[in-house]
Amino acid sequence: MWGGKKSDLSLPYDTPLFFARRPPADGASLLVKWAGDDGSEREDGYYVCVLRGGQLYGDWEEPVPFDPDDDDWRYMNGDRALTETITIGAIAAERGHPTELWSYASDVSVKCMVPKPVPEWRGRSFYITKVLVKQEDGPWTQVLLKNMVRVKQVDNKLAIRPHLMDFSIRDSRADHSAGTDARDDGPWKKGSVGSTGEDIRPLITAEVFDEKKLVRVASKECVRASMYVARKGCHLRQVAVRTFNGHGTYHFGCRAETPAQAIYLCAVGAIGNILEHLKEENIEDSPYYQRLSQDLKDAARAAREGRPWKVQRLDDFKAPDAIGTHTYLVKGGGQRHRSRVGPNEWVPAPSAQKAFEKSQSSNPRCRR
Repeated sequence: MWGGKKSDLSLPYDTPLFFARRPPADGASLLVKWAGDDGSEREDGYYVCVLRGGQLYGDWEEPVPFDPDDDDWRYMNGDRALTETITIGAIAAERGHPTELWSYASDVSVKCMVPKPVPEWRGRSFYITKVLVKQEDGPWTQVLLKNMVRVKQVDNKLAIRPHLMDFSIRDSRADHSAGTDARDDGPWKKGSVGSTGEDIRPLITAEVFDEKKLVRVASKECVRASMYVARKGCHLRQVAVRTFNGHGTYHFGCRAETPAQAIYLCAVGAIGNILEHLKEENIEDSPYYQRLSQDLKDAARAAREGRPWKVQRLDDFKAPDAIGTHTYLVKGGGQRHRSRVGPNEWVPAPSAQKAFEKSQSSNPRCRR
């Protein structure tokens, strides 16, 4: 089933992920296979039916029970086995729109590999930002997805839901072979996801290196306000630059009169994320790494390993939310409030108090 208890799965870098369908919603039309082993005179084949209240209604006399944990709705290749490769046409069908929207032929193959830095599962979420595509006997080439896609656990295997994959339009800039030096641009890797700190890179590779200037510029250009409300007497900031695979936008905080320390921690983290884009497999071999201060070296290694360079508890600096509510900041300094009304279901509320009241009335067993 989707989700399940946390587990330790081996996830070596560049191993393929699986594809699995989303659970059908009530009222969804399904194509089911009639095996012909029930003693009826119905011919073998596929029949259209509708899912209502956990049962399948079709052109048969009695509805058939549907159990998502037993039936094979989630498998992409029809023989009760998860598949590592699907086609653009299959993805388009799951999303319910024409293949031509992406300028790819329907028979173009798609696969996805475990990205760096995700060496093991341990029940933690991670996201996919890139996939590999191939037409007929051509090479596998890397393309960017329009949005990140979360990897989930299915039958003790990690899988991607194709209905969440959006290629938008064909990214001609990504038509280069994955895993070759064609992805390199001087000292930097090509094909990165999100903000990369390109304006800061010349300061890192300058012949005359000025670390104070680098940190000062990064503090202005690569640090943004946190979406979370800070505790009284505390300050929170967020890293605004991502690693090569689109991660690393951590929050850092401080308990002080000014946010200077939080800004510094984010600036160093941002520089570490930028350094992670260097093409050296071992970042310590880079001449640009070797001339850094210890803080920046720590940040660069942490970015390569997929962890924050300083360990902090966000709750030490973030104002606590009432049970079943979430308050966050928006651009300009305003606040927004949400109320939890069900599992993974949130609705906006006009105030923190209204959000709390709505959550309490919707979840009576969670009242405190």
